[in-house]
Amino acid sequence: MSELLNALVLSAVQAITEFFPISSSAHLHLLNSWGISVGADHTFSCLTSLGSGMALLCFFFSRLFRPFSWHLLTLIAFATLPLILIGPVLHQLTKNHLHSSTTTGISLILGGVLFFFIDARQGAKQALPSAKQAVYIALSQLLALIPGVSRSGATIATGLCTGLSRKAAVEFSFLLAIPTLLGAGVHELICKEGLEHLNATTMSVGLLGTCALSLLVIGPCLRLIERVGLFPFGCYRIVLGFLVIMY
Repeated sequence: MSELLNALVLSAVQAITEFFPISSSAHLHLLNSWGISVGADHTFSCLTSLGSGMALLCFFFSRLFRPFSWHLLTLIAFATLPLILIGPVLHQLTKNHLHSSTTTGISLILGGVLFFFIDARQGAKQALPSAKQAVYIALSQLLALIPGVSRSGATIATGLCTGLSRKAAVEFSFLLAIPTLLGAGVHELICKEGLEHLNATTMSVGLLGTCALSLLVIGPCLRLIERVGLFPFGCYRIVLGFLVIMY
């Protein structure tokens, strides 16, 4: 399979799996194990994460800036602080000790089982989390540094456990992903080498292709999770977890 086709496949998978609570990193790991990769995989992954972050910013632009929402932006900034302060250290620890197919698979399976219990919770009708709820959601985002946990899965599940409605939990999870994905992508690209191994077409597919596809996915994803909850994604995670362990 050519590098361009690989890039298209990886961008499409990133665009879909980043927002559903099924772990984008686990899917990319599985594809890489099947030989579907692009140059420096880590660098291409940073480009796709940036693309997803750009799509979220475009999708929620009116929500954030028309009119300018100080309260919402303050909540997002407040909830991003733990990742900024603690994230780099935890990232290095998980990278050195937890990056394996077994860890990824177990995280997927355990998360899937937890979804069955969390899905039964009935949230309130809050449009936004309180500061206390935002702290819990922010701390849960750190769990996503463990391979297979899923950033959206951890934050949505925590939002539900703290009493948020499905809609509020999913929306805040997506809003919190904007600085997370943009910041992590830019930081990794600055700190890591590898762009020189990717041609302009491949980089465009990774960044702009993922952004365009993500824009198509965000709205349907919001509505689907709000309607069906976490149970079906829990089932999917368990199956995927066994596949990852096998490969």
